[in-house]
Amino acid sequence: MKEMQENQQPLSKNYVLDSKKIVNKISDSDFAITYLAIEDKTKLVVIKEYFPKLYCARGPNQAEVILLPNMDDNYNKGLKAFIKEANLLAKLPSHQNIANTHLVLEAK
Repeated sequence: MKEMQENQQPLSKNYVLDSKKIVNKISDSDFAITYLAIEDKTKLVVIKEYFPKLYCARGPNQAEVILLPNMDDNYNKGLKAFIKEANLLAKLPSHQNIANTHLVLEAK
């Protein structure tokens, strides 16, 4: 069990994902991890990573997600809903109480 928890850690500080450098973790739930990142050395952005801890673990290179046995369907259903929500948020007009979604990135 301890090994599983170690393989479910957030991406590390300074990890670079699609030219965005992780500054720190903002929040962590059983469904997703949210990070503060910096882009172009000056622009702060928020990244929300789909990472359902019941269904997956980190691979050795940090960004790789390894599905746990027999969890493919559950993981993929959740991922589909996660991406659908992100795409819907990206279509919304700007509003002070809703974070603007500028990019939906599916990292492999």
